[in-house]
Amino acid sequence: MRTKVHIAWLGTTLRLEARDRRLELRPTAKGVVAAYLEDGQESRVEPLDLAGDPAELVRNWLAA
Repeated sequence: MRTKVHIAWLGTTLRLEARDRRLELRPTAKGVVAAYLEDGQESRVEPLDLAGDPAELVRNWLAA
């Protein structure tokens, strides 16, 4: 799949936007969390393994 991803820093949050989906990487006291948003609504938040496979993160984000 090919799609353009817009990247923006919002304070300490890194936001990725593709089509009608957003992925926000947010720092917390316990590490970074990935917040999945669709149509402006947060659908889920989960801890992010920074040593994990980035391709898997993107597949989970765009397939959600």
